[in-house]
Amino acid sequence: MMDTPRENSTHDSGVWLLDRIMNQMNAGVYITDVDTDEILFMNSGMKKQFGLVEPEGKICWQVLQKGMSGRCPFCPVPRLLRDGPSAAPLRWEEHNTSNGCIYENFDSLIQWHDGRLVHFQHSLDVTEYHKLSIAATTDELTGALNRRAGKAALAEMAAACARTGEPFSLCMFDVNDLKKANDHFGHAAGDQLLVSIAEAVRGVLQEGDVLCRLSGDEFLALMRGAPREQAVQRMNTALAALHGVQALSEQADAFSFGVLTPEPNGPARSVAQLLSDVDEKLYEKKRRLHIANAQYALLHSPQRSPGVDFTYDTIYLLDALVQSTDDYVYVCNMKTGVF
Repeated sequence: MMDTPRENSTHDSGVWLLDRIMNQMNAGVYITDVDTDEILFMNSGMKKQFGLVEPEGKICWQVLQKGMSGRCPFCPVPRLLRDGPSAAPLRWEEHNTSNGCIYENFDSLIQWHDGRLVHFQHSLDVTEYHKLSIAATTDELTGALNRRAGKAALAEMAAACARTGEPFSLCMFDVNDLKKANDHFGHAAGDQLLVSIAEAVRGVLQEGDVLCRLSGDEFLALMRGAPREQAVQRMNTALAALHGVQALSEQADAFSFGVLTPEPNGPARSVAQLLSDVDEKLYEKKRRLHIANAQYALLHSPQRSPGVDFTYDTIYLLDALVQSTDDYVYVCNMKTGVF
């Protein structure tokens, strides 16, 4: 049955109104045929984003993506057809291969003016939001998560592993003698030492693991699915990869670490308790290291005659005093009382 002039006029007015509304939106909107992927409509905002003039009639994955030889593997159309037109809009995130932008997409099936079901996508460019989000959660120097984001990741991993019974390990580590690196080689060398250590540990992490910088030289690695023995092995592998920067710290090991692997079915612990417990593991490791260093120094120090003066580096003497005791230490001039 042919449309009457009045029906044609109503239809044309509806199309004109739809086009006008869509073209005033800042978001990207386009409609495609669910069988052929042919673009039926695209608003001016999306045309501008992709530098397109007349995309209608072209195949969407040929003009909106790069390097595709067929329908995109992440195309939402198959799922939309499976769920049916009455399903809620599908929300997903896309890293576009053509212009490099990140989009938050909302996809659904709608009825086209000729009665067929078509694919409707509404896209929001969230690239800048992602950049701000990354900046707010990432340590600028090392690229690791910052303290706030790391604690959130720890809470999420602990909860997930508690549900599944999957093991996970917390590895807290800090740099050995960062102050010496800063004092003797400059703060730029100290920063490079932090970066090198972060890269070495990142190199032993797997998908789903997390690296966080808690404070100046203190880091936390979260290893999902890793029992204690595996976590210790990975951290030792990271240490072995740092032999090239040992000169900065003048230590056999560039960093010290402690490992905590909570029992899968053990009592629930808060993020603060987990951090406190793994910090205790690190403290035990560093205490053993300080004792070993002190014993080595005593065994290998040259013998000298009584009453003979000896020379020393005040920085190293102070470090030795501080690291050899848990008590308070201060040095002062006995005559003047000046510290």
